[in-house]
Amino acid sequence: MEKLRQLIRSIILEANSKYQQKIYDRQDLDWRVAFGYKGSPRGKRPDTINGVLQDPYPEETVLRRDIKRIWNENSDQLFFQNEVTCIHWINYIHGHKSSSRSYVKALKRILNGNPPIPPGSISKNEFSTLGYVGAETEEYRGDGIIGIKIDPDNSYVSFAAVVDSWTEYNYGTPKNTREYYKSSGLPKRPARNISSDKVIFNKEDFIKSGADMLKECVVDNWSWDTLVIDESYINNEHVVELIDYVENNWNISNTDSIINIEYF
Repeated sequence: MEKLRQLIRSIILEANSKYQQKIYDRQDLDWRVAFGYKGSPRGKRPDTINGVLQDPYPEETVLRRDIKRIWNENSDQLFFQNEVTCIHWINYIHGHKSSSRSYVKALKRILNGNPPIPPGSISKNEFSTLGYVGAETEEYRGDGIIGIKIDPDNSYVSFAAVVDSWTEYNYGTPKNTREYYKSSGLPKRPARNISSDKVIFNKEDFIKSGADMLKECVVDNWSWDTLVIDESYINNEHVVELIDYVENNWNISNTDSIINIEYF
């Protein structure tokens, strides 16, 4: 495992040295863009260049793919399937500008989006979640209020780390990007400057890290049918609205695609 970490570290170091001169040459370029933090992987990937749809950051893509490939070839999938609970939080009340929509609208974005992901369906677009190792439900408290709980029997963890690895964006992705990846689903690859000792391959790595959760747990070919809700917010108007929508709208109209609710 140490050799694997060294290999990932060498890829990261190579990437940093390769792109460092470009940063010096372009003093007006935000370092976050050059190192994969938000800028380059968003709406600009891919793009139409000389009339042809292609990736404008091919070298960066290769490096990200290398990290992902090494992880997938050497991770302990039994650990992730049997001991890790993956949850994607809908953080409307946490006030992030990208989450100004209500909980209901946020959920509808999943249910009716492009592509739609109703309960029981399989999504080929990778999804970023938090991973809880052997967690009791009360351990979720403080991380979110309402979350989508991933079905461990119908999903595959494709990357894990104990830090946010700034994976590429899915939702809000331009049409041409979806067209570019139409045969395989949208990728979520880690930023190439993530510290290799924060990458988690198995339970031993997680224990050594001293972390209390996986702050990045990307799932692929995933499914869901359960929402988890912090019961201390049960009277919050946005939570009440969401529960009402699930129980008295969606579940009544979609009897073959029921949304279950678990409280913690």
